[in-house]
Amino acid sequence: MQRWEYLFVEAHIQPPSAQHVVRINSDIQTERPNLWEYLTKVGEEGWELVNAYNNSLSERNRDYFIFKRLKG
Repeated sequence: MQRWEYLFVEAHIQPPSAQHVVRINSDIQTERPNLWEYLTKVGEEGWELVNAYNNSLSERNRDYFIFKRLKG
């Protein structure tokens, strides 16, 4: 049986030049990496994007990305 691990990324939405990662798996990021650079990095690590959604109706205006990869 295949086993998966998951990665949840929350990003703050501003003009494209200011998008940055806010949380990774519920952990608040103090350095707040650039969103596009971070997504490229996780792709290179074997993570596959399985879902993305936007919460622009709330005051927080966030994008959420869910990734998975095989464990092991």
